[in-house]
Formats: sequence, C-alpha cells, structure tokens
Amino acid sequence: MNRTITAAIWGMMMVAIATPISSAQPRPAMRNQPGVGGVVNLPYVINDANGGIWRIYQGGWMQQQGNMPAYSQGAMLMINGQQAGQNSNQAKLDEKTGELVLSDVNGNGLVVERRILFDKTNSFVRYIDVLRNPQNQPQTFNVMIQSSTNYGINAAQYVPDPKKKEQNIGWVAQTGAGVAVVEVFAGHNSKVVPNMSWPQGNNFVQASFSLAIAGGKEVAIMHLHRVAASADAGVQFISGLKDNVLLKSIPAALR
Repeated sequence: MNRTITAAIWGMMMVAIATPISSAQPRPAMRNQPGVGGVVNLPYVINDANGGIWRIYQGGWMQQQGNMPAYSQGAMLMINGQQAGQNSNQAKLDEKTGELVLSDVNGNGLVVERRILFDKTNSFVRYIDVLRNPQNQPQTFNVMIQSSTNYGINAAQYVPDPKKKEQNIGWVAQTGAGVAVVEVFAGHNSKVVPNMSWPQGNNFVQASFSLAIAGGKEVAIMHLHRVAASADAGVQFISGLKDNVLLKSIPAALR
C-alpha cells in the first residue's frame, strides 16, 4: 500500500528546564550493535558529528546528552491527548535507508510506526510518523508533537511559509545555551499545517494536527530536529529547505 505524507515538519525545538548543569564530563556513547534482522535495544544511542549524544527511548521520543545538550525530551508523540507508548524495548535498523524503525507503537486508537533517521551530513534528526486507522470507519485524530529542552528560551519567533505568508510553518528560538532552536512543522506550500503553540516563558513547544483518516488507511507526518548556531541561522535553515531533495531520501513505498 502506498502511503501519503500529508504534512512535513522540519526543524528543532529547544525548551528550558530549571535543572543544574553538571560539570562532570559525559562518557562516550557506544552505538548499539544490531542483532538478527537488524534488531537493536532501546534506548538506542548514536553520536552526532558535533560530539553530541542522542538517545531514542520507548515510544520514539529522544533525549540529547553530552556537552550542553539541547533536548531533555524531544519529538514526543501525543494522540488524542495521550502519549504514544510501546510494550517492547526494541526497534530495527532498516539496512537500506539507515532508519531506526519502531513499528509496534500504540497510539490511542492509531497503529503507529516511527521511522527515525540521523542525518550526520546535514546535522538533523528526521522523523516520519506513519499513522494507520485500524477501524473500518473514518476517524479524526488530534496528533501533537511536543519537545522540551534543558535551557531557557530568551526569544522566539514563528517563521512564515515563503510561498504562503499567511501561514506559519516553523518556529525559531534563541536559548540561554547560546544556540537556537528551529522547528518546522510543515513544508513550503503545504496543504496541511498544524497549530503551533509556545506559551511565552515556558520551555516547551507543541504542534497540533487534526487528521481525518479513512478506515484502514494511513497518513504520515515528517519532522526534522536540529540545533542552529543562532536564530538567523535557524531561519535560513527553514527558508533554504528543498522539499524535493528531502523526499528523495524517503523510501519509495512511503513517498
């Protein structure tokens, strides 16, 4: 069955938590060695090109560790107000795409597959959340992506679609850690865009989609998470995204 990506999310979120920063140096992370069929245990650990350490936990949410880590809890998936969960502590590595695939996620009425790609070349983490309605009748679901970080947000701005100035597709925040957060929730000229919410003074950002899914059918949303050196760099990242280039790396059946 071909799957349709109805919305695209690019970027990165940073949200602050008032937690003391430890002076201890983090231990080097060891990447999980896949077993039979590419199976790996969760949390799955990977080092990025900048020395950061990323962990993917049950349900697919992520956390960053290392020197001044940005995320405390990123890419959390909520379905109708309930966090998507997972009974097992395992995922698989797709040998063709390099994606980490969590295929047994429970989504409060939806069957969820989370496909996570660590793009070291372009320094972002890409999520594709495939959502299937297992019922015979159509249903509408409130799907929300939420992230929080370890540092406060000094200033933030929404970024409009260069092709549709009346709708925002992303969010950029300058944090107390000296780096910026960039979160893009839809592609350029997208027909489906979420409602973005950042309560000023808080350390989390949310993007909510209202998705009508036919009985037995699937939709998918894509989101990228990335740390930018500054707010200006974050805006440039969003503006310079090329949808056709990003879609080329997605498996053909999913496209």
